Amino acid sequence: HYWDLAEAWRVRTGLPFVFAVWLLRPELAENRPVADAFRQLAAVGRQQIPAIAAGQTLLSEALARRYLTEHIRFELGTPEKEALARFRALLIRHHLLPPGVKPFRWV
Repeated sequence: HYWDLAEAWRVRTGLPFVFAVWLLRPELAENRPVADAFRQLAAVGRQQIPAIAAGQTLLSEALARRYLTEHIRFELGTPEKEALARFRALLIRHHLLPPGVKPFRWV
């Protein structure tokens, strides 16, 4: 038996599951250049998907390529941002995050 956390979240909320994000500390004065650098790194990484897929030893190249291009999203759209807001609200509701923590500010 296994639990697919993304599927359980989607069934319960109707929203996508966000496994990871890059976050910057709020006290960082110049966050726009750092965020732009992360975006550039992500673009370079996406260009490497064919080479990454070709180098796989545990999966077929086709499956690796499909996983990296169809199942992983590298941009946060409105549904993903809504999912993160919902997750934050649930953390606060269940006392796993202090209520005074500010929501994300998208850069």
